[in-house]
Parts: sequence; C-alpha cells; structure tokens
Amino acid sequence: MSLVKTKKNPITGALVVADVVLRSVSGSEGDGDRQIQQDILLLCREELASHKVPATINFVSSLAVADSGKLIRRA
Repeated sequence: MSLVKTKKNPITGALVVADVVLRSVSGSEGDGDRQIQQDILLLCREELASHKVPATINFVSSLAVADSGKLIRRA
C-alpha cells in the first residue's frame, strides 16, 4: 500500500514523496530496504513521467484509513 503526496520545496515548488507500507520481507532489513527502494524507483522511472517520480520514498508501518476504506490524504 502506498500514499503519494507533495512536499513544498523553495527551489522547484514541490517534490513528490511516497509513503510505502511493505509486506514482511525476509532477510536483513537495512540492505533489503535499500534494494526495495531502488527497485521501486527503477519501476517508477520506467513507467512514469520524470516529474511524477518520487524524490523520496519513506517506509512506514501503516497508513491512515477512513471508515469508508479510503486513504486519509491530509492529516
């Protein structure tokens, strides 16, 4: 599950930031997280326009979900 949002930036105006919830992955967490982050960025670069590719990917334990089942975008 993921949530993509913008973060204000004084130089470019805004940056794309992605919060990603990972399923449990076996292996060492430090190297595994870095490899998963690189894989996500590679896929995004192949499939998305350059201005839509996340500048930052944050791995989070959960995302806020409303009673309707939709992600809460602004907290």
